Formats: sequence, structure tokens, C-alpha cells
Amino acid sequence: MNKEKFRCHPSIIIENLGAIFIVLGLILINNIDDLGNILVGIRTAPSIGVLVGLIALIFGMALYVFIQYRIWYKTWISIDNNAIEIERNTINRKHKTYGIKNISNVNLEQNIFEQIIGTYKVKIDTDSLSTSNETDIKIVLKKEKAYTFKSEVMQLASKAKNNKEENANLSQALKREDYDIAYSVKDIFMHSFYALPISSIISFILLLVLAFVFLGAIDISENIIEIIVKSLGGLIAILIGIGTSATQGIVSFLKFFNFRAKRLDTKIIVSQGLLKKRTYEIPINRINAIKIVEPTISRFFNKQSIELVNVGAGDEKNEGAFLLLSKSKEDIDLLMKKLLPEFVTNTDENVKKQPKKALPIIVFHIMLFIVPLIIGYVIFMTLTNLGETVYLLSGLGVILIIAFLILTEIMNYLTVGLNVGDDYIAVASGSYKKITKLIKYDKIQYLRSKESPLSRLKKLQTYQLYILANSQNNINTTGLYERDLFDKIYERM
Repeated sequence: MNKEKFRCHPSIIIENLGAIFIVLGLILINNIDDLGNILVGIRTAPSIGVLVGLIALIFGMALYVFIQYRIWYKTWISIDNNAIEIERNTINRKHKTYGIKNISNVNLEQNIFEQIIGTYKVKIDTDSLSTSNETDIKIVLKKEKAYTFKSEVMQLASKAKNNKEENANLSQALKREDYDIAYSVKDIFMHSFYALPISSIISFILLLVLAFVFLGAIDISENIIEIIVKSLGGLIAILIGIGTSATQGIVSFLKFFNFRAKRLDTKIIVSQGLLKKRTYEIPINRINAIKIVEPTISRFFNKQSIELVNVGAGDEKNEGAFLLLSKSKEDIDLLMKKLLPEFVTNTDENVKKQPKKALPIIVFHIMLFIVPLIIGYVIFMTLTNLGETVYLLSGLGVILIIAFLILTEIMNYLTVGLNVGDDYIAVASGSYKKITKLIKYDKIQYLRSKESPLSRLKKLQTYQLYILANSQNNINTTGLYERDLFDKIYERM
């Protein structure tokens, strides 16, 4: 394949058309017999208008298909020892070159359509902050060609970086029992539950209670048909709400189905997914940080999961480079010694809370929200005449908002922490959901300090640590700490 030009698999045309386009096409084909009725009544003005619109729609769809075909036919891919080149010779010509030595990851992915026709989507990422939120290169190839292409690119990348070469297609030969860890269906189900936001649980319970109340209010003495007619709409609305609340858990279960991980000398292999199968290989030296993730429910059950911060493995929407799903802290520490001993996860036990002298600053910041809220409520009562019931309900709403703001700030104070260790820094953040990031000093690109007038008086400051990652992970903000603590960071960078 070296220096040889090739195209993507032609099925990429169908993938680029989009689901809505394909559905419209199937609807037109399925109702082609109705065109006869339109042609029979062509003399009437409404039929002529429908026919013109239909012709325009068919012409537009045919044109779009032709454009996608043209793009596929005129786009060529080639690789050599130094770069991957993608050349598109359409009217709007494009020629992109990606240096082999800058490649961070080469991963494989399969959606349902690709599983049916036997193709893979090869996703290539580079160490670039400007494109860290999206995959740099996406190529669709037949299974054998995809593995061959991946192997060649990874070997060239290893050679360019003077790294040890490992079998780039080892993941293809690995069986479930060959992985260091493989999660059962029960484990994945529980992880999906632990990862649910607390809002989904609360709304699910409230809607379930509402459904029972609704059913209890039905007069069973009425005719069964009348009962169905009167209650159907309300029940459907409640069931839709319950289904919506549970959707995130179902999506998470499908995403992490058959989750397994394997450690090699210089990289980690992770495979997961049911409807969309993903296999990604993460070089150890390209891991810029790890995240110890504890959603609200996980904190109640003392569970943690581990996510890797790496350009390429989890930089697209709704994607994440998880290494370990929800386990107890003790299990996480043991498994990390096997999969990634370079990071010691029990470091988060030693995070230092914000000093007590930061409390006046925190109180002042929350009062900036509470005071205007109270003033606005008083003005609302003074300038309006809506009755005691309205004022009572609105006042109750204000009290609930204030209580939520105070609780959130308390949880944030209890959660935020910092540990400046010898090898890396641990930054804990969040309120209800806790995330602790372990960042090695050589992965920090630069620091930025922030001081308000109040924090300056207290000799406190916050820092922002910038690392090479996507927009969700590249800026890591600490709490309020003494300036001397940050001098240690500078000394270790």
C-alpha cells in the first residue's frame, strides 16, 4: 500500500447521505404507484403544483447523490514514510497532508451499517490543539484493508518516533479471555446506573409516582372504552417522560457493552460497544492525564471509574476514552497497577481542601447571586398586585433556588482539592459529580493565575493548568490556595 493511491470504500457515499435523506428516498420508492394518480389528474392546478414540487425534490436528491459520488470518486488517499496525503480533485480542490510523526492514535469503529457490509471506519488523530475536538482523518475501508492500513501507519509512526514497534493489529486476534479485564453484562448495567445524573433518577421516580397517582384516580366503574380514551393521552405522556429519563442509562449500556481492556508494553487496547463497536489503542506516552470520575450516585455507593485524557481516543461528541468502568476504590487501585502503573490513583486520597480563609470569598461570590434574587422578588411584590397565593408560591420558589445555590456551594467546597506531588499534580473539581485529574508535570503546557481583589487580600489565588486535550479537558482550574503552593508546580515543570 506504500505510496499507492486508493479510495475509501464506496459505501461512504451512503453514510454521507445521512439517515433522513435515505428515509425520504425509501418513502418515494415505496409510494411510486401514487405518481400514476398524480399524472391522471395532471389537468388540475393542485396536481400540477404537487408534480412540480415532486420533480424538484427528486432532482435535488439525485443531484446531491451525484455530488457525493463525485467527491468519493475524486478523493484519493496515499501514505509514504513521512505523511498521509488526502487529495480531492473536485471543483473545490483540497489537498491535506498529515505528518506521520504527529499521529497520536489510529482507531477502528463500526456502526450497524458497517457491521452488515463488513467495513471499518479508520479514525486518525494528530497531536494538535486546534483539532483536538474532532477526528482529523476518517476513512472507510473493507475489514482486511482497514487493518492493513492501520498497521502500516502505526509502524511508520513508531519508526518516526523511534519507539518500540508492537503488533498494530493485535486487537484483531485478541479473544475476550486474552484481555486483562472484561466486564460482564451485570457490571456494565451497574456502571450505567452509577453514571446516571441525579436529575434523571429524581425525574424517573417522580414520573413513576405520578403514573400510579394517575391510575389510582381513574374511575374503574366506567366503560372500559371510556377509561382508555380518557387516560390514554396522559399515560402516553408519562410513559414518554419515564422513557426519556431512562434513555441515558440505555445509551450508556449499549456504548459500553462487552467492555474490555488490555495492557501491552507501550500501549493500551480498549474495545467496547454493541450497536457501534469501537476499538482504540492508546500509546502510554500519549496519555496526558487520567480522570477519576465519581458521578453523584457513584459517590453514594463509593464507586469510581477511570477515563484517559488523550488526543484521539475520546475527542468527539459523546465519546470518552474510558479505561475502567465503575468499581470500588480498592478494585480500581488494584486494576490500575496492572493496566497503568505509571499513575497511582490513591493520590486523590491526599488532596488538600481549600483553606478556611477562602470561605469569606466563597460566601461573597454566592451572595452576588442571592442578593439580586431577593431584591428582584421584593420589587416584584411591590410593583404588582397578584394575590397572596402567587406571592407565596413565587417566594417558595426563591427559597428553593437559594437553598440549591447554598447546597451546591457547600458541595463544591467539600469536593474541590489539590495535591502537588513529586511526579504529578491531582486536581479535584465539581460539586455533586466529582472529577479528579492526575496530570504529570511534563504534560502541562502552561499555567495561568487568577486573583480577585478579595483573594489578593487573603493571599490566595486560583490556577488554570493547560494540557493538550479537547475543550472539556484542556483547561483544569484549581480552587483557592496559598501562592507558595503553586511555586512547587513551577519547580517541577
